[in-house]
Amino acid sequence: MENGASAGLERKPGLFPLTNVVIANMIGAGIFTTSGLLMRELGNPRLLLSLWVVGGVIALCGALSYGILGAAIPQSGPVYAHFKRKMNV
Repeated sequence: MENGASAGLERKPGLFPLTNVVIANMIGAGIFTTSGLLMRELGNPRLLLSLWVVGGVIALCGALSYGILGAAIPQSGPVYAHFKRKMNV
């Protein structure tokens, strides 16, 4: 076993599970906690929807960045491993 990889576990999450994680985070943290407050302050449903679209694009960019980093550094905790390499620790 190299780099702490467990035998029998495949490191290939597909598009469907990754999409479900992003959707669950958006629903849990966003829709149920902030939409009502934003709508009260904005007063315009189209503005609220446009903000959701912009936020979705930003979230997608973040998810793709983590995916690329995880593919480039096949270790547990690729962000930590990346900074550890950069700081030569």
